[in-house]
Amino acid sequence: MLAQAVKQLPKGSYVAYSAEEIAAKEAQIAEDFLRNYLGIGATEVVMLIVLSGAIEHAVGLGRAIEDHPEGNELTIIRDTIQVQRTRNTTSLSEPPKIVRYPFEILKNRHVFIVEDILEEGFTLGEIIREIRKDQPAFIRISPIIQRKNGQKVDLEHFMLGKPFLFDSLDWAFGYGMDNLGKLRGLPQIHAIKTNSTD
Repeated sequence: MLAQAVKQLPKGSYVAYSAEEIAAKEAQIAEDFLRNYLGIGATEVVMLIVLSGAIEHAVGLGRAIEDHPEGNELTIIRDTIQVQRTRNTTSLSEPPKIVRYPFEILKNRHVFIVEDILEEGFTLGEIIREIRKDQPAFIRISPIIQRKNGQKVDLEHFMLGKPFLFDSLDWAFGYGMDNLGKLRGLPQIHAIKTNSTD
């Protein structure tokens, strides 16, 4: 199945981050995650996975947390949230729409939002805004990649770890992220120049 996916790689695409680099990055994020949540006395965290692109990152992070010496000191409750995005929308007056809200009650709980990519920040900004209405005790976020100089919404305060920085002219796919609805299952993060002729 992986071999078939490799055959479908767009011309001009390249491996931006290998599976080994991703695992090392997630180990760093897991370290920061445990330092932050254990540091405020948390014993349980609700991990909100943004569908569908963040599933692979959530699995990898979960594995990195479990492998950490202090990983068993926290219970992680997994839930999902889904956002409908309007393409080419850059106006805060037209925020992304949440179409699937978490089942878990979030009031007074510690929440960790796992996302695939941080671009302008409108999607994560809207998720945080909505979740804050439920009065959680603590919110932090973790995208696996972040576009360089692309943020229009300041989310630095919420960030755990340092995501991979991505060229603003590249399109990322693989490791949960799709290219025209395909190639989510690739174990690496691939990229292609958006001005590619193919």
